Amino acid sequence: MGLLVSVDRFGNVSQTVPCDSPQGILAVTDGYLIARHHVIELWSRDLTYKHDFTSHPWFNDVHSLRAWKDGIVVASSGTDSIIEVTSDGEPRWLWWGAEHGFDTDTFGSGRTLSKSGDHREIVYDTWLQATHVNSALALGPATVLATLFHQGCLVCIDRGTGHTWPLLEGLARPHAVRWQSGMLTLADTVNGTGLVCRIAGAQGVAADCRVEVDRHIAVRTRWLQDWHALADGVFVAVDGERPAVVFLTADGTVIRRDEFDPEWYLYEVALD
Repeated sequence: MGLLVSVDRFGNVSQTVPCDSPQGILAVTDGYLIARHHVIELWSRDLTYKHDFTSHPWFNDVHSLRAWKDGIVVASSGTDSIIEVTSDGEPRWLWWGAEHGFDTDTFGSGRTLSKSGDHREIVYDTWLQATHVNSALALGPATVLATLFHQGCLVCIDRGTGHTWPLLEGLARPHAVRWQSGMLTLADTVNGTGLVCRIAGAQGVAADCRVEVDRHIAVRTRWLQDWHALADGVFVAVDGERPAVVFLTADGTVIRRDEFDPEWYLYEVALD
């Protein structure tokens, strides 16, 4: 059984609500969108389930949700795909990894999935996936960035062609790519390091996109699950090894560490 957890400004748990396997979370005007298995649900600010927002046959082991204009970019790890949906939940763009060179699982066996099939009720083991793409965002009208867990890299995807190429390689199980106030951040998960980057090429042109790392911030964990940049040089990390939400400065100094039940597994944090 999973939980949605509300924490007050002092780091105290103020509410816990049962919710089976919540992963990606996105704050929206009327509550939170929560990714679970093969569905995205809308929950209120007081953590009451309201209704299903959307579900599609391509959804399987849905992870991150990132806002883009009037829609949402969804990372569907189980099908090695990225789906952009409108504010009404209708799909308007799809990247299908198997069509762009990602058609082999971690054991070297071929992986073929049908786009016309319904994948929602099937369990696809993480190690039998080709990429386990777990976070994705639109950088501009022509460009999508994504973290590929198995390949250990951040990639750039051309929206028009689906062509994909690496921007950062040599990462260890990366997660949590975000674009905030001109700053690109992501988690180098197994290395316990939050990366702070900038876009060196043309932001809106996929072929010109380049990323340069400005800072590596050590979080002292062997599993950095989530990573946010806040204002004034403060960062928020989710320690997935020893469940905690950690606030720290750009030099790695811990400002506050909120510890949780050691039996919990924290995925993402939404900040309001």
